Amino acid sequence: MDDGNHTIYVLQCRRAAETPWLEPDGPLQETTDKKWVFASKDFFAQQTDHEVWSTTGRDGWWNIDDARKALARVRERDEEGAYDSTDNYKKKCQRVKHDFRLVKLELTKKTTLV
Repeated sequence: MDDGNHTIYVLQCRRAAETPWLEPDGPLQETTDKKWVFASKDFFAQQTDHEVWSTTGRDGWWNIDDARKALARVRERDEEGAYDSTDNYKKKCQRVKHDFRLVKLELTKKTTLV
């Protein structure tokens, strides 16, 4: 990871609505936890810029246009049910809908040898 000032764009998400557990065909109910968290690269299958990670230690993009494309992709996949909860056999246990947003991170990194 490189020292210095870096500006990157990252995805954040939160659960917006879900069905009761083991009732994937049930009605979607709004969730009460509205806390935004950084979206997991692995879970949401984001295609982040490896150079951003190797430079900053965070998954994301240097370019806002690339970040917007990724945002559109995860929103589309969410509508398709790609992020629903499933068991180990890929049986759907719960429908889940997410809210996604982009945030700009301005990072400063300084490494000191101890």
